[in-house]
Amino acid sequence: MSNNIATRRYAQALFDIGRGKGKADLSQIGRDLEVLKECLDISPELTNLFANPIFSIEEKGKVLDSLLKKNGISETAKNFCRLLLEKGRLPLLADIATAYHDMLDHMAGIVRSELITAVELTSERQAEIRSSLEAKSGKKLAMNFSVDPDIIGGLILKIDDRALDGSLRAQINILRENMKRGE
Repeated sequence: MSNNIATRRYAQALFDIGRGKGKADLSQIGRDLEVLKECLDISPELTNLFANPIFSIEEKGKVLDSLLKKNGISETAKNFCRLLLEKGRLPLLADIATAYHDMLDHMAGIVRSELITAVELTSERQAEIRSSLEAKSGKKLAMNFSVDPDIIGGLILKIDDRALDGSLRAQINILRENMKRGE
């Protein structure tokens, strides 16, 4: 079983438990996972420790318990982390947190998107674009705006797993390919 499948299954199981307990618990678990993910992102040594077979489950458990207590993690999330520890899946925690948040977004009707432009957009222009795209898609968008001067001009819009490349760089590349083929 690949890690991606395992990640989705663990995230789905935790999501189902949270949904059974109510919306407040569902959100709390999401916040707890985000806190733990940030801890792992900040400290790669911690991630390495949880993945290292040299350390026993008891040693890893002591570190995990300390981390959970220090960050005020809910009982449901604590039990879930202990299960991951017992099953040797604790290194998947950051990916599980991401999958869990994707499920929360899906339930709330929020779609993650990114808009890449060659120049910085004003906050007013970002708001205009966001509302226009939300009106066209009928969904609430959580947009990330970024700048990549290498695209020369235009924009690249990524929504979920789809991308619309309207950049000048892409158009130049298409022209170049057409010229190579003699079109």
